[in-house]
Amino acid sequence: MKRRQLLQLSLTPLAGGLLLEAQAQTDAAFSPSALIRIESNGRITLTAKNPDMGQGVKTSLLMLLAEELDVGLDQVTVKDTHWDARLLDAWSGGSRSIPNAWEPLRRAGAVARWLLLQAAAQRWQVEANTLRTARGEVTHPPSKRSARYGELAADAARLPLPDPARLRLRPRSEFKLIGQAVPQLDAAAIAHGKPLFTIDQRLPGQRVAVLEKAPVFGAQPLSANLDAVRKLPGVVDAFLLPGVEQAHHKSLPSRRGTGFEGGVAIVATNTWAALKAQRALKVQWSTTDFDGASSAAWDQEAQRLMDAAQGQERWRDDGDVEAAWKACAQRIDVRYAFPLLSHTTLEPHGCSLATWGPRSRRKSCSGRIRSPPSITR
Repeated sequence: MKRRQLLQLSLTPLAGGLLLEAQAQTDAAFSPSALIRIESNGRITLTAKNPDMGQGVKTSLLMLLAEELDVGLDQVTVKDTHWDARLLDAWSGGSRSIPNAWEPLRRAGAVARWLLLQAAAQRWQVEANTLRTARGEVTHPPSKRSARYGELAADAARLPLPDPARLRLRPRSEFKLIGQAVPQLDAAAIAHGKPLFTIDQRLPGQRVAVLEKAPVFGAQPLSANLDAVRKLPGVVDAFLLPGVEQAHHKSLPSRRGTGFEGGVAIVATNTWAALKAQRALKVQWSTTDFDGASSAAWDQEAQRLMDAAQGQERWRDDGDVEAAWKACAQRIDVRYAFPLLSHTTLEPHGCSLATWGPRSRRKSCSGRIRSPPSITR
């Protein structure tokens, strides 16, 4: 690799978030992005940096890349990755995976396609604008020459990187894949119960833990029948896990990222033993401001506040509302309310953790985490 190319690869961010890997390109592979790899045998690999928890994001990320790279969905292998700080927002939550990847991943595909076109143009000594691409192949219609992406990978790897922001992305009118109904990549594996998710992992020496959470926001575990639970078959340990005070106020800047509610952890040799022990658990919880909270109580309080504020406070004052009331043919007064809803999933949450530190049973089981290599989706 030339010094100039090394600096380009090291210092140039790709489309606002997909960092380039400063690695030497070889004749075996072309990797213009940390997430894309095209090998000389034609194999194309996309690294899905956002965990797929069954919502299908891995399929959607593939569609973004394939749209701009101009390949078929069946021509790309999608693999999961371990956590890597270089991948920035490599998380799933709030339905943000696709909005965050919408332009960066498409531009990454556009960069790869542009470099492959330049490689073909140099090889055939033609203008790049006379070339076409389709399903992983570059063609030159006037001379009827063609080359697969894999055949051009080594040449493309030696070219300087373009400015991603200057490349044209396909407009919606030219989309071939985005917006189409596509089966999830893992649909068959999910239907057959294949071990795809972290809750399915089986590691050497693995223990299973369950966490009894507080029934009310902000409650702390004061005591529990831990001695009795530890004596149950298969139980390794049981202990209190104090949470962060006012953990439910996650929006406060001073508490951002520390919203852990208190609970009691039970560690066992297998899932059945852990769940059975959880049923025998008896916990005394602290009181909080949310004791007695219910949909009915909050609905009554909302009505009281609305009655008290009638005619006293306005958040918006657009137009002449009173004149509009007098001019309307019919006036309809409606009050809308919704109940308290539990923001939880139908399936049980699960994660796989790799631990480190002193060989203390409690310290390792309670989550002294280095990095969780088995958390892939």
